[in-house]
Amino acid sequence: MTNKENLQKDMSREAKQSEDKIFELVNWIDEHEKQVIRPQDIFFNWKGALLLLVGISFALVEILNFLTSTNIDKIFTLLTLIVIFLAFISIVLQTTEQNAIEKRLKNASKIKTFADKEKPLIKALIKIKSKNKELKLGILYAIDKETNGGFFTQNKLLEIICK
Repeated sequence: MTNKENLQKDMSREAKQSEDKIFELVNWIDEHEKQVIRPQDIFFNWKGALLLLVGISFALVEILNFLTSTNIDKIFTLLTLIVIFLAFISIVLQTTEQNAIEKRLKNASKIKTFADKEKPLIKALIKIKSKNKELKLGILYAIDKETNGGFFTQNKLLEIICK
């Protein structure tokens, strides 16, 4: 055999091992879904709560200012208040989603110790599962493999967490 054939065999063996590992992680998440993905995880967002508290206090000050200002000033104050409130809500929602995924990763780590190479994969799978709670990852994985979609590969899963 030539070096090229050996390299191709090694690469196909690594790809097969990678697929097997992802399949194991998908099945593990499906088996431990209730322990890893809990509804109360979204409430452990102290950063979002702090931002929301700052936003509410700012809104109260602006409302008091609104009550004492002239009619033209009231329009600008109201528009400013709406824009700032929407910005704060957007920030809180983004940090809540990120913190929920981090909390769910900690939940998974309490149940099983993952190797360093498995941690990014499990985080990506948890992120997928968090957005699609009603679907089993095993079913998504099977559909992906039937259609040769390539979504459940290491590269695609790493793209998910790097976005």
